[in-house]
Amino acid sequence: MVDFLKTAYVDLYNRIRKLKSKIDARSTEFDIDVSALFVQDTLDLLETLELETFRIIESGFLDFELLMPNNLYLYNKYILRYEFIDSNLAEIILQYDAAERFFNRLINKIYKESNILAIAKPIVTLTSNSKKYYWVEQIAGVEILALPRGEEECLLHLPNLYHEIAHLFCFKYQDGNMLSKFIAELKRYFHAEWVRIKNEKVKVETRHAELEEVRTLWETKWVWELACDLIATFLVGPAYVWTALILNTKAQGEDLLYRWKPNHPPDATRIRIILLMLDKLDLQFEREQINQVWTKFLALTKNPRPTHYKSYFPDQILELLVEEVFSFCKDARLVPISTLLKEPTTTFAVQLNETWSYARAHQSLFDIYERDFLLKLKRELGLIIDYENSTEEEEEDFGDLTQL
Repeated sequence: MVDFLKTAYVDLYNRIRKLKSKIDARSTEFDIDVSALFVQDTLDLLETLELETFRIIESGFLDFELLMPNNLYLYNKYILRYEFIDSNLAEIILQYDAAERFFNRLINKIYKESNILAIAKPIVTLTSNSKKYYWVEQIAGVEILALPRGEEECLLHLPNLYHEIAHLFCFKYQDGNMLSKFIAELKRYFHAEWVRIKNEKVKVETRHAELEEVRTLWETKWVWELACDLIATFLVGPAYVWTALILNTKAQGEDLLYRWKPNHPPDATRIRIILLMLDKLDLQFEREQINQVWTKFLALTKNPRPTHYKSYFPDQILELLVEEVFSFCKDARLVPISTLLKEPTTTFAVQLNETWSYARAHQSLFDIYERDFLLKLKRELGLIIDYENSTEEEEEDFGDLTQL
């Protein structure tokens, strides 16, 4: 057992050193678009772990059977730290490539155009997949935005970037006064609802347990998810709603449009509140277009609505949340999509709305439009600098980019 554990320690020590070497080899390329501190912090964590592991190996403690329980305990702690660094931090650096560079520069463009000043930019990695989809997390003090592989070549889901950026606002402000008035009103509403149920004297215990679950999820999870939907709608408007409708096709197939999950309110509720934000932005024409599709979608899918759905997600609560998030966005001096759509602009938010309009009108031509649009965008972001050297055949394939 002594020799076995010594071998395990040496194996871990060698893994740490090899991972450090790989990160060193990629660090310069990574630093072009992302903070060098992320790379250095990752290397520092590995350096500390390497030193601690080396000291155990050199101390001679591993030769004593009596110290075996403690040595095994320390090894497990070290291997968990290594796995955390490897899977959460090193992977982002080692996988960094053209797609990540594209998105990190696109995030810079979005921040500038939407006047996002109060939150740090996330580091983008394409290490997610279609099942996990888009997600953002704070890992080791850094905001990581993960997207599915290949997303740099697909335009119609990119409005979801604004939803994930909105989560960064919630990370920063949810422990402060953000939405505090709404949450207080939410508590009052559910207290009144409990009194009403108690007075009805019908299955009080069962209803109270479910009501308490819903209230807790509202306060701790759903309010922030809906706030992110609203901030995204404020910033990119109808394009975000069309993208949300695509995602709802999966939920309807599982009869889940009206059902909630611990981290997400029902999809039907999310569409309802997004449409309210479109009204608040005076985008009634676009709202009506989407509402017509949504109404037909609900009629076609015929997903069952839970008995108490309306009392758990009442109109007055959704309307109040829209008002408070709208005020938050205005106070943060974010640029609303309603302003951008009224002005001649080439902002990414406006372009995403134009993209969705084109896609709905010209499905058979959309792949060409998408390719041309992305080519022009990559040039704008400084990712393609040899336009003058493109072949005539390439220029013919790309079409007239000035029309995008």
